Formats: sequence, structure tokens, C-alpha cells
Amino acid sequence: LVRARNWSTPQPTYTPTNYTAQEVLLTSAADPDVGKAAFRFNAVDHGVDRTSRFGTYDIISGTPRNPNGRTGVAGRGALMRWGPNHLACILLTRVVKGPDGSPATRDGKVLVEAALRMATNGMMAFPEGELLAGQPVPANLASALSAEYLRKKTSSERDAFLAVKKARVMLERVTVFAGSEDDDRNTDNAWVESKILAFHDKDHALDAFQLALQGADWELVASTINIPPEQLAALRQVVAGLQGYWDE
Repeated sequence: LVRARNWSTPQPTYTPTNYTAQEVLLTSAADPDVGKAAFRFNAVDHGVDRTSRFGTYDIISGTPRNPNGRTGVAGRGALMRWGPNHLACILLTRVVKGPDGSPATRDGKVLVEAALRMATNGMMAFPEGELLAGQPVPANLASALSAEYLRKKTSSERDAFLAVKKARVMLERVTVFAGSEDDDRNTDNAWVESKILAFHDKDHALDAFQLALQGADWELVASTINIPPEQLAALRQVVAGLQGYWDE
């Protein structure tokens, strides 16, 4: 039971549940248990960024302590890394086309779609991946966004693929959020620090392909979309920038 979240407030009876998900323990790319490797916390450690936006975090008995406070859970939970887990979410948008190919509108504003996936907690979410030191975009999402990794089905799609590749289509990108999410995966020893990178497919360059972004599909943007609050705020910001329709 968490009676005081702040570590500076004593809670002598605090006994968090120790939990690390089985899939994390079985993943070779995940951190091993503390004591089985020499970690360099508060530093870049063999390509893994273990620094935090909050500055230097405490190491207690060789284990990082979440600077945001107690969570009631110790261990890594469902996260791959001890300490900060730097994740980047991809907010991919496009304007909806009408029957004649022109932008579809409502109340004089264009309709916008976003690529959303089903998260493990039952909510929708943006596709995400681990952001290693020096990477502008997570490797798994960069691969999925590149034409080489978009699934091709028909000859016409293959022709479109070649046209897109030849034209060297680039999507516009902007960081619309950078901070620490109040993520339900956070534990006392592992926590999410994330960026949301917004890409807008202004020329519908991806129309010929099926998205390969963690099972994501195009969803019409609405204020009632069941996604995390910081993602909803970022989506609203992007839609406003596109002069898009947003229902209140």
C-alpha cells in the first residue's frame, strides 16, 4: 500500500510487490537481473541510454529508484530496462479523402485519421518502440515506416512501391511531446520516459501499402478515442495544426 508517494516521506511499512513479467525474463534483448550484469546507470551504457530527464536518480542496493516516487511495485514489471525506459511513439496522421479524391471536411475543417494499435491494457495507443542512444526514431518503427518493410500485395502496389521509393518520399516529422508518462507499467525501479514523434503523410504516400506498425490501423480522429491522456493531447495539437476537425 502506497501511503506516501514521495520518497522523502518515510513509510516504514512500505513493502512493494516484486514483479517482472515472464515475457521480459524470456526476452534476450531485455536487461538481466541486477547482480548478473555490470550496469552503468545515469550514463549511456553500451548504446542504451540510462540517463533521465529528471537528472541523476538514486541507486539503492544496485537498483535504480524511480524519481517520480513509490508505485507499489518493485522490479521491472513489463518494462525491458532497469531505470528509465526511453520510448518513442509514432503519431502518424493523414487527411481523409472524399469520393472525388479531395479532402473530406466537416464544418469546414478537414477530417483526419491516425494510425492506432490496440495496447495490452485494452486501450488504443500510438505504435511505440525503444529509443536507443543517438536514434532519431526507434529502429522497429523506422523499419515499419520505410517502404522496404511495408507489405506489398498486388502488382499495382509493387509499382506504387517503386514510385514511392524513386520519389524518395519523406514524411514531415515534429516532436510534440517529451516527458514522463504516468504509465501503468511504471515500477519503483523501472519507468517510462517518452517522446511522441508526429509524422503527417500529406501526399498519401502510404495509401498503397498496408501499415506494418504493430497491427495499427487508420482510425478517424475524435475526442472520444480511448488513448492515454498525453497522447490525446498530442493528437489534438497535431489536428489543430492541420486545421482539422475536432469534436468537442
